[in-house]
Amino acid sequence: MNEQVKATRVAWCSPSDFPQPKNLSLNFEWIRVDSSALFEKDFDVVVLDVKTFENLEEVNYIYNTIRLPTVVLIDTIEQESTALCWLEAGDETCKRDAIDWQISLRLQRSVWHSKQKHSFNLDKLTGTANFRRFNDYAIELLTSKEDGESVCLIYMDIDGFKFINDSHGPLVIG
Repeated sequence: MNEQVKATRVAWCSPSDFPQPKNLSLNFEWIRVDSSALFEKDFDVVVLDVKTFENLEEVNYIYNTIRLPTVVLIDTIEQESTALCWLEAGDETCKRDAIDWQISLRLQRSVWHSKQKHSFNLDKLTGTANFRRFNDYAIELLTSKEDGESVCLIYMDIDGFKFINDSHGPLVIG
């Protein structure tokens, strides 16, 4: 099997040159972008450099809008402390002076955590949203303050479906 490993697409939102990671465990495809291109959602992970934005509030806004695994490049402990207040678990910071040593580790951790968080909300057999995710989504949808279209939810408990399938399924009919 000579199958190529899919590269992890990294949106590099920074004026700095691409890093030269010392410990590369993933295959990264570095793509330089400006903040408007981040909304294309064609990336696996994003690097947001504080130097690209006017202030940390703008970084926070972009971060909360794109909702992708993110590493924030920082220069000072104050910037890191501020970012840590709003970064979700699994998203990372990386000091600029440690970038070549840490960026690949930080990106890998962020991508891994995002996949784990996603699979935590999926049924292992079907790959569909499990009850926990369905319940969270239903609450979010039903408590929304937005005026919009009517909403209808259908919840089916299929724990007894085996009996129906055994009695009326394709093997019985055929």
